[in-house]
Amino acid sequence: MKNVAEHLQRIRKLFNQVKKEGGSTALPPVEEPMDALLRGVLSDYAADARAGAALSRLRTAVVDLNELRVTPVSEMVEIIGADYPMVRKAATEMSTVLNAVYNKLHHLDLAFMKKVARRSAETFVNSLETVNAHARASVVLRCLKGHAVPVDAAMYQLLRRTGCIESDASVDQAQKFLAAHLRESEAVPFYVLVKRYAAAHAPRKAAEPEPASPAEDADEAVHAERNNVSTHTAAKEKKAAPTVAPPSRQSPKREPSRKHASVASKHRRPAQARSKAARRHR
Repeated sequence: MKNVAEHLQRIRKLFNQVKKEGGSTALPPVEEPMDALLRGVLSDYAADARAGAALSRLRTAVVDLNELRVTPVSEMVEIIGADYPMVRKAATEMSTVLNAVYNKLHHLDLAFMKKVARRSAETFVNSLETVNAHARASVVLRCLKGHAVPVDAAMYQLLRRTGCIESDASVDQAQKFLAAHLRESEAVPFYVLVKRYAAAHAPRKAAEPEPASPAEDADEAVHAERNNVSTHTAAKEKKAAPTVAPPSRQSPKREPSRKHASVASKHRRPAQARSKAARRHR
């Protein structure tokens, strides 16, 4: 990352600012690796307490994790709650996480990560490339007690906005940069305080509409096709219809009034008299 000294100065300034605002820096550990992974996905878009409550609802609604793995995203959204931030994206990522682990191990039990060396467990987590960076770092920090600084969606925008990281840096690069320059004892306080501050100072903008389901897309396609057919039919009918000339706008000829007729007859009388006089002369 370029301008390391400048970025570090701004990171320290931000850290000191959030520490002055105070607040708890506690971050409860998550003992079960799979719970830590799923909670890391959910807490990428909301407060940790809210993410924990959403995960509890999901675990209660299904028999086991394998059932959750095959649960449609739309049903996950209903269980989590439509008011959860970026709920459809979070549900989609949870489905991706479960399938990534299952495809790698053919089961969903990650208890072995607590029994192997920390480095081996971290290597396994980081090998799940389809899992988002925040979820992977959350497992390392909260479950494996390793050194990592997760960066959630709101934190990422804040760090870019304040110049703490390069504008084109990825979340993974930001997390590695913070972990390399913050002490291990600072990782949890930095994550908790900056996460809270970033959520409170996130730019307000209009909510984006949720992407339509395949069924809704199909309905729209049928509707559009019907409109196209109707338009095409109307065009054909219009083309086949005979062309009728518009009525003429010329004003009808007016009959001469009695007054004008009498005047005209007076002008014609002298001519008749002259013709009679000529015949007499002959």
